Amino acid sequence: MSVDTVTRPISGSLGSNAMTRKYLIDGALLTAEQVAEIKNPTEAQKRQFIAQSGISDQRLQEIETTMDAIAPVIRDYVVKAVTPLVDRLCQVEQKMVELNERPLVPWAGTWESQKEFKRHTFCSDRGAMWFAMTDSKGVRPGSGDGVWRLVVKAGRDGKDATR
Repeated sequence: MSVDTVTRPISGSLGSNAMTRKYLIDGALLTAEQVAEIKNPTEAQKRQFIAQSGISDQRLQEIETTMDAIAPVIRDYVVKAVTPLVDRLCQVEQKMVELNERPLVPWAGTWESQKEFKRHTFCSDRGAMWFAMTDSKGVRPGSGDGVWRLVVKAGRDGKDATR
């Protein structure tokens, strides 16, 4: 059965005189965009569209042969381009899991000379709060060694500070 392509006026930015092509697929009038949205089209649906689009069987065969030839090349290119991104995304997601498992403020308590302090932990000393830039043991906050960074300065009225 032969079906002619139907054209209908469309409105919008193209103006009122613009026409859009419609294709009769399984009894429904569809635009090319709607045809393209068909999930897993059958061979019959493909042939209906092709017959109405004016593509000859020979040209269709050429298109299919070309696509069969270039699809693996495109696939390989995309895999090579995307694989490093997927790997990096997995690393970032793992890091996020690790970060979410950490306490928000890793508090190590009050500074003591015999106590070990891990990098990125906080402690208090002489009424001030300090952040450990590196692992340390026996290095007093404020000693100028670059081990500690002052976060909150001791208040003037602090009674627990030793000086």
